[in-house]
Amino acid sequence: MIGLKVCTLLAFARNQRFEVRRSSGLTSSSGVWNRGEIYAGGMHLGSYQYVTTFFTHADWLGNERVRSAVNGSIYSTWTNYPFGEGSLTPNPGPLHFTGKERDSETGNDYFGARYYGTGMGRFLSPDPVVLMKQKFTDPQQWNMYSYARNNPLRFTDPTGKYVCSDSQKCDSKLDTAFEEARKRDLKSKDSAVVAAAKAYGDPNKANGVSVAFAKTLPGACAGGAGCTQPGVAGTATGIAPDIKVTFLNNLSGKSFDQAVAHEGSHTADALQFINSFDASNGKFNGAFNYVHYDTEFKAYAIGASVRKGENYSMGMCGGSPCIFGNQDSIQDTYRKIDQLLTDPQSSYKSDLEKSQFDPSIYPQ
Repeated sequence: MIGLKVCTLLAFARNQRFEVRRSSGLTSSSGVWNRGEIYAGGMHLGSYQYVTTFFTHADWLGNERVRSAVNGSIYSTWTNYPFGEGSLTPNPGPLHFTGKERDSETGNDYFGARYYGTGMGRFLSPDPVVLMKQKFTDPQQWNMYSYARNNPLRFTDPTGKYVCSDSQKCDSKLDTAFEEARKRDLKSKDSAVVAAAKAYGDPNKANGVSVAFAKTLPGACAGGAGCTQPGVAGTATGIAPDIKVTFLNNLSGKSFDQAVAHEGSHTADALQFINSFDASNGKFNGAFNYVHYDTEFKAYAIGASVRKGENYSMGMCGGSPCIFGNQDSIQDTYRKIDQLLTDPQSSYKSDLEKSQFDPSIYPQ
């Protein structure tokens, strides 16, 4: 329990981090916890309320549609109009249109790069990417405040934008290959892979994430295919993410798709922690400051999902290369990832229990 607001539990069977967040203001006069929200891997799974648990279920766009009870019965349902304004339902969850968090004071949804007003079906600020070639030939993109080409049942808007270090327009050969790999990951049937690919945002506009390529990786990431170096930058209004992702410049095919998913998982974890900064007390939410074992295990599991059904080697297990096979069960994969991380020759071994962000630098 951290600050009596967040309780973090670890499910060791799957090595996944679960979080139960106390909802602000939802306590009784005697201080009894009346409600909390349940998350796993950054995804909202349900709510604890009325001394029981309710699970949420989303549609293809990410809108939560159904809440079920522990016995499997339907407790409540609700709908959205096409552009996000929803019908009333008892005690809705914190995530609304396409799974975006709603600001309780304004009623607007936060999309990362800008806020969206569901009542108007429009963003509250113009598209930060003003000029792109396709906009000249696509009238649906001429309105800088419109949502998803005015086709909300088919398209969703990305969470933000990333910038490329080696070309201003993200159009170099390597930048193009990266974006193609990211798009392949976005088509995965594994929602965790999709979430990792989405963490980068889309190209051409700064959101605190930069993508680069190199012949060799920074020293702290030696031996891998990619490297995520998270940090923060000061702004006029506070702080912002400053995350540098570097890939080897010789990656291709499934290996590239796997590396993009792996580092995307790290990027998502870093953004979750950095964006938890509370300017009122100058602190970050320590529940999101995962130890290296947790964030690496999750990233390797997501990367392995990309290569599911293939035979390949990665890292060391017991002094010899870890061989992942096309017949491996999910338990086999998790066991091998654990061996990879804890192998005496692993570069991770000495840091596995250390937090990703040093609390002496990032107050929590």
